[in-house]
Amino acid sequence: RLKASTAALEADAAHTSDVALPAVVRLVRGGWNAAAALDQVPPPRSPRHRKLLHMAAATVEEQGQQAASLQAGNAQLREELGAEITRLRDELEV
Repeated sequence: RLKASTAALEADAAHTSDVALPAVVRLVRGGWNAAAALDQVPPPRSPRHRKLLHMAAATVEEQGQQAASLQAGNAQLREELGAEITRLRDELEV
């Protein structure tokens, strides 16, 4: 019985690491929100593996949001710097 339990746990861990986690990460990085991505993947049997999968999905989603925010801020700064350079150039030409 212990052998069967160990084998089931090993199979669940393999599913989580080899199938579920890569699929969820790929979906979230592809623009899906974490909850929708998790709905697309058969969940692990182990509550701990499910928790790990949910935490990973939420982390990847948060990192994507942070990256988008940083990119937007970067674009705004570039625009402001471009305008300032143009203003200074025009000022020097006067």
